[in-house]
Amino acid sequence: MEFEFENAYEVTEDIYMHWATHPVGKLAKKHARMMLIMTLVEVALALGLIVLGIVKVYPLYIIGGALFGIYFLLSAFVFNRRKQRQHFRKMLAAKHTAHWNRVMRFGEQIAVDDAGDEVTFDWSRLSEITQDENWFYLWLDQSSAYRVKKDAFTVGNAADFDAFAKRKIAGK
Repeated sequence: MEFEFENAYEVTEDIYMHWATHPVGKLAKKHARMMLIMTLVEVALALGLIVLGIVKVYPLYIIGGALFGIYFLLSAFVFNRRKQRQHFRKMLAAKHTAHWNRVMRFGEQIAVDDAGDEVTFDWSRLSEITQDENWFYLWLDQSSAYRVKKDAFTVGNAADFDAFAKRKIAGK
């Protein structure tokens, strides 16, 4: 099978963390919004407990509210990141590799080698292509996409790939 474009990069912990903190897709964004709302509600409840403690002069409410507030903030901004880093390490272990390399080749079909897990599929599986300043997103559906790093083309370049991919998706 002949390919016109190849994109290869290592999925590092930094890239994985960026993906975890910058979701794409409707479901991922909805989940991130819900997590933010839950954190705000938790912090508001902790503040309410503190205010109640101040008004009623109950020092235990103030201390409890402060502790809950600290815990909720730590959960959102520290513990969650730790979980994401642990998840990245588990992904590496599951792939039996120290380096998670992703190679994507594009021609009549799309071939993806994701740390040894290989899959080939037709352009007709993709619904659309979108992009931001660093990535192309090849959408399988509204919630899952392949990420193609713009500065990681080893064959071809980002500008030519953009036109090529849009032509392929439009012609399905």
